[in-house]
Amino acid sequence: MQTKISLMNGNIMVKAIEREDATENKHGLIIPKETLEDEQVAQGVVIRSNSENVKVGDILLFHKVMPVDVNMKIDGDEKLETYFFILEKDIICKIEKQ
Repeated sequence: MQTKISLMNGNIMVKAIEREDATENKHGLIIPKETLEDEQVAQGVVIRSNSENVKVGDILLFHKVMPVDVNMKIDGDEKLETYFFILEKDIICKIEKQ
């Protein structure tokens, strides 16, 4: 069953994914493992977005101090997954594999 989620107030819906040891974006920004261990930083893939700058499928590194995180099943998830509802201002960077 498809779940209808309507984003409000500029939120972007991100599904949590495991962070890598070191991450480098297309501009050469490397985020060391020590920074990623900080519980205030999370990595996720965009599931829903109304933003012109953030598209479904983008992988983001973001501050998770203010975002709301929810454990739920949607769109065929077999188990409870963690989803974040974040604002664009909380995004640190997009991660693009080269």
